[in-house]
Amino acid sequence: MFFEAYIRNTITVPKHSGLELDELAEALDDQISKPTNVFGARWFPHLQSALQALFRGYRPLMMHCQNTKEMRVGSGGRQGRAAFSVKFLTLFKGLPFTNFLRDIAEEAAHLSKVFPAEFLTVTTATAAVRKFEFQCLSMKKSNGPRVQAFLKETGEGNVFKEIEITRDGNDVA
Repeated sequence: MFFEAYIRNTITVPKHSGLELDELAEALDDQISKPTNVFGARWFPHLQSALQALFRGYRPLMMHCQNTKEMRVGSGGRQGRAAFSVKFLTLFKGLPFTNFLRDIAEEAAHLSKVFPAEFLTVTTATAAVRKFEFQCLSMKKSNGPRVQAFLKETGEGNVFKEIEITRDGNDVA
């Protein structure tokens, strides 16, 4: 249940925020795409594209959420989602978790695209499942590419894409 609530509250962007986000991204000379349909029919490809959009427009999205939270813009639900997003996506622990989800979603999206194929054979399906299993096991031994890139970008610092992130004493780089 936490996972679904996390995705709904953190990754999705309300449709009425579009113009404001576009203007903010333009002022920052950034790009933003707004993930709105995370739970589509092919769930993992939707999740993968939503997570890509989140990190592509991280800076304007965080600024928008901070503004919504601090200026009390919109409904109580909108302010609550913005506060949750700001809290979770500016915590050092939240960002590696979200990048870990990106790594898993990318592999799972590849797997989910294999099964609906008309030319699917048992051999093809087995190979795809084994590849997915291998990728997941390798991420257990060492960080996936998105987590590694995040840790490299932040290092020992407290800034990610020009947004200050919060670390506690137990966080390691």
